Amino acid sequence: MRLLILPLRHSSHSSGAPAISLRRGLRSQPIEPASRLAMEGSDAFLSAPGYARAQNKAASISDPNKKFSMNLFFLIVCLVKIIARTAYEDIVAFGNLVRAQDELDWTIVRVPNLRDGEKMDAFAGSIGQAGVFHDRMAFASFTVKELLEPQWMKKNVAISSEGGHRFDAKLFRRNILNFFVNFSISLDMRILIFGPTGPSGILLVRETLDAFQSCTLILYARNPSKLPTDITSNKSVITIQGELDEYDKLSKAMEGVDAVLSTLGHNATLGENPFQHSDTPIAKVYERIIDLMHFHSVKRLIALGTPSMSDPRDKFSLAWSIMIGSVATLAHTSYRDVVETGKIIRLRGADLDWTIVRVPRMTNKDQKEVVAGYIGDRKTGFSLSRAGFAAFVVKELCASRPQWVKAAPLLSSP
Repeated sequence: MRLLILPLRHSSHSSGAPAISLRRGLRSQPIEPASRLAMEGSDAFLSAPGYARAQNKAASISDPNKKFSMNLFFLIVCLVKIIARTAYEDIVAFGNLVRAQDELDWTIVRVPNLRDGEKMDAFAGSIGQAGVFHDRMAFASFTVKELLEPQWMKKNVAISSEGGHRFDAKLFRRNILNFFVNFSISLDMRILIFGPTGPSGILLVRETLDAFQSCTLILYARNPSKLPTDITSNKSVITIQGELDEYDKLSKAMEGVDAVLSTLGHNATLGENPFQHSDTPIAKVYERIIDLMHFHSVKRLIALGTPSMSDPRDKFSLAWSIMIGSVATLAHTSYRDVVETGKIIRLRGADLDWTIVRVPRMTNKDQKEVVAGYIGDRKTGFSLSRAGFAAFVVKELCASRPQWVKAAPLLSSP
C-alpha cells in the first residue's frame, strides 16, 4: 500500500491556505508539481492538520471539576469566531469541502485539544459523548486502525483518550485557544430529521437550529413544500424529497450523519376491525432506518413514541391501562404498528444509542418545561406541549452524558 501523508499547519493569522489547496486538488485544478508527484500512485491520503495558537490571553478556569453548560460552550465558540475568525472559518470550510466529495471514501477524525500522552486507546463516537482531551499517540493509532479496518467511512467521528472527560485545568490554561479552535469544527453536526413537516417536526427543526450555532440539518420529507419559509431559507438546512420506502434516497440522506431524530407516527383510525389483518408501515420504515444507520455507522437515534410502547421500568397504572386498552380496541392497526415499532428499535437497534420519547396527548402550548419518568411513577401526567417535546429531544441530543440512552421515558407538561 502506498500512502501520502501531508501535515497541514494553519496559523490563526493566516489566510486559510489549507482548505484552498485541498479544494484545488479535489477539483482537479492545477496544483504544485511536487504535490502532484506525491499523489501519483497513492492508495490513501492521510492529513494531520495543526493549528498554531494566536497570541491572545484568555481567562483561566480554577475549578477542574466544573462542568460546562451547552450555553457557555456556544458563547466560547462565538469568542473563537472573533479572536481567531480566519482559523475558525477555514476549519469549517475544510469540513464542508471534504463532506461534499461523494466520490471519495473520506473520514473526518475530529479531535479536541491534543496533548503529548502515550495512551493508545481512543473513544470514538458523536459529539457530546467524547471527552475534551486526546493523546497524539491515540490519534495516530486510531487513524491507522481506521485505514486498515474502515468503520467510519463518509462519517465525522469525534475521538478522545480514555478518561478524556476528566478536566485538566493546567493544560486547559496553557492551550485554551487551541482547544476552542480545534473543537469548533465539532459543532458542525449533521442531523437527519424524519417527519419535519408535521406540527411537532417543525418545532423540533426550529429548536435544533436555535440550539446549534453551526450544524447541518437534513430534512427528509415527502412534501418539503409544507415547510415554513424560515426553515427552507436557512443556510443550515438541506431538504430531501422522498418516500419512506425509497432505499437509495434514504441511504443518501444518511451519509455523514451524526444523529437521527424522528417524529414519524401512525395516524390512528377509530373503529378499525381488530380481526382484520393489520400492516405495520411505520415499523417497516424503522427497520430500513436502523439498517442504514448500521451501514453508515450512525449511533444516535431519538424517536417519537407513545405509551403503547411498554418499558420495563413502567409500573401498573389503572388510568393508563384503560387508555392503552381503548386504543388497542378502537385503533387496533395503529396500536399494533406502534408496539411493533418499539420492538424494532429495541431489538434491531440494540447496539444503537436509542431513545424513545413517549408522549401522551399533545398540545400547542408554548411551555417547554417537561416532567420525564415512566408510567405509574405518579410524576407524569396525561398531556404534553409540542414545544416541550422538541426542547427535551434537543437537550438530550446536546447532553455530554445523555440521561435516557436505551430508555423510553414518558413525558408530560408539569
